[in-house]
Amino acid sequence: MLVAVGRGPVVEGLGLDSTKVKLDRGYIKVGKDYQTDEPGVYTIGDVITIDGNPHPQLAHVASHEGIRVA
Repeated sequence: MLVAVGRGPVVEGLGLDSTKVKLDRGYIKVGKDYQTDEPGVYTIGDVITIDGNPHPQLAHVASHEGIRVA
């Protein structure tokens, strides 16, 4: 059994403070199209929140998001 407790986004050191990317409780805010507030920057996976709603932190979800963005 594998149990993960207290997981959270790790976005420090990405240089986001020099962009228009906005954070929400440490997560990167994206719209339904996964685009951030920085033009041309899209984000998927465990570090995002979509319109302030919780986001499942599952590998197959991130994989699907990557396909949709591409």
